[in-house]
Amino acid sequence: MKKVNYLLQILKGVLISVGVTILGIALIALLVKDADAGSNLVSGLSIAVKIVSIALGTVLSAIKIKRKGAILGALIATPYWIICFLLSLLSATPVFSLGIIIDFVLTVLTGVFSGILTVNTLK
Repeated sequence: MKKVNYLLQILKGVLISVGVTILGIALIALLVKDADAGSNLVSGLSIAVKIVSIALGTVLSAIKIKRKGAILGALIATPYWIICFLLSLLSATPVFSLGIIIDFVLTVLTGVFSGILTVNTLK
């Protein structure tokens, strides 16, 4: 049986998640440029992109690791959130609020649930 490099799989999951997010946000930017979309629509689409990104990165890593889905999801979602948060600081003044804490918690929970569902459906 082939040994799986856990750190490499987690790194791949994070990079896939960040890559999908960048593509998704770029697509949203193109759509918003041509349409008269409100900030609620953009915010909703951004949340959807984040959920899909984390889920995809976690699922693709969990398929290889096949165990401890909750921990794997959290280990992918946490650095993903940190990277996205740091990138957001480039475009805005840092404002630390309850919304940031809620965003972090929901991001990690998305990774945890994606990992749990993937690992358990592989059994």
